[in-house]
Amino acid sequence: MGSPDGSTQLLAAGLARSRAPGLHRLDRHPASTWTHASCRGRHSDPARPPGAVCNTRGVMTRLVLQAPGSLDGSTLGNLLLRLEGSHEGGGVFAWANRAGITAALGSPVFTKFIANGTFDLTVGTDSITDPSALDTLIQLESEHPRLHISAFVHDQPGLFHPKFFWFEEAGGLRLLVGSGNLTRGGLQANWEAFTDSLLTGADADAARQQIRRWKATYRDNLLSIADDKVRAAVEANGADERSIRQRQAPGGAQPSPAASTPNPATGTAVLIAEIPKNRKFTNATSPHFGKSMFSQANFSKEIFENFFGARSGPAEILLYAVRSDASLGDLESRIGKFKSVSMNYYFELGAARGLPHPDIAPPIGAFLRLDSGVFLYLFRLPGDVGYRELDAILAAQWVPRGNQVRRVLIARNQLEAYWPTSPLLAAAEPAT
Repeated sequence: MGSPDGSTQLLAAGLARSRAPGLHRLDRHPASTWTHASCRGRHSDPARPPGAVCNTRGVMTRLVLQAPGSLDGSTLGNLLLRLEGSHEGGGVFAWANRAGITAALGSPVFTKFIANGTFDLTVGTDSITDPSALDTLIQLESEHPRLHISAFVHDQPGLFHPKFFWFEEAGGLRLLVGSGNLTRGGLQANWEAFTDSLLTGADADAARQQIRRWKATYRDNLLSIADDKVRAAVEANGADERSIRQRQAPGGAQPSPAASTPNPATGTAVLIAEIPKNRKFTNATSPHFGKSMFSQANFSKEIFENFFGARSGPAEILLYAVRSDASLGDLESRIGKFKSVSMNYYFELGAARGLPHPDIAPPIGAFLRLDSGVFLYLFRLPGDVGYRELDAILAAQWVPRGNQVRRVLIARNQLEAYWPTSPLLAAAEPAT
């Protein structure tokens, strides 16, 4: 059933990866320091970041090729980075789904930005955008008065298909223009391409004017996200971008019904970890007042870096909780933080919110790292189905290290050997 050596090899393999999927570091890319002034007359400067192209008209452009599960090279990672350095922004996208909206606009980074900044978003209604996406957007707009969302509705034969973000920065106008939509696939789970451009001077003014002119030209097509016409336009849409991909069998035969059956989630790296006590319930009206919680999952620096992929600074992690029937909860966007008292990193587990920490033994969590760029997780309390199996994994694999709680990295097939009926193994790949 595996050995500690297998876990060590898996940890080393994680180091060989550029970065773990599902997490988006907010380190400032070197290209972000380039302005028109620094580009002018320095086309051979070796300090220019890879892919950055400077011209003589006040534009610096960097081409980024996104691969599934990518980190620094993802639309999502660059979006969060630009939000940190901006006071105003917006975006126009052909379509959006709930997962993409949550990953981008549900991020704690966006919540911090929109508290004082403004953001103007337009989404199309021709495909993918569905009622669930509308409900998510309506909810976000109600929560953030400085967020303005419209939908593009039309009756033309052509497809509404633009995809770009814009941000006002101290150095000029930043544009992220690419192939990805406001979906989890477009943001970091698909192969996509985008350019990251900083415009200054007359070029920035011309771009701002073009955006304003476009909105004025099509003002009759730009409806409130809560308009009944918008809901009617998206009623028949499906939210998963993978539905666009139609693969024919050899000879031109149509795919069998089984081809549309959801596939088990990808990924082979699994973390099994005890979840220690953390904060206490402070609400005096709660029946758990004064008791400890465990909704903050704590991890050592080694685990946080080598499994979740963090290196330094705040980092966004995307997770889905797996229910007992193997269905998935809502996408959770979390920021990993450092706790100086315990020298550990932590983030919130939505599925554990409001639950007291059991006194007899710690909860045990299991995390599956997916190739598509997110993490699936579940936890078990003493007496729950699966707790004994997860405890057995820790008993067999854990090598004591000081006063650390038990945590081990194993392969997916090792989890299957101990707990073949685990919902984590039966969960479907999340929609992109």
